Amino acid sequence: MALCGHPVAFMAPSIYGPPQALTVHYHNYGSDIKVVLAVDDAQFPDCHQLLDGFAEATRIIKNAAALKTLTTSI
Repeated sequence: MALCGHPVAFMAPSIYGPPQALTVHYHNYGSDIKVVLAVDDAQFPDCHQLLDGFAEATRIIKNAAALKTLTTSI
């Protein structure tokens, strides 16, 4: 990807508007997806537990999508 003829190596997520307790950014780089979570510590005191749950849910979705693709193509 290029911007004004210069290759883009990284895009920083940002948001405009009032503060939110949970913000999720998705960036798709071809075959890669980068996810950035921003949390309010007052609303989510154990943000690491939230991140672990999010990572596990993402793995479950990825595995289910791969299985669906595999069974559809057979």
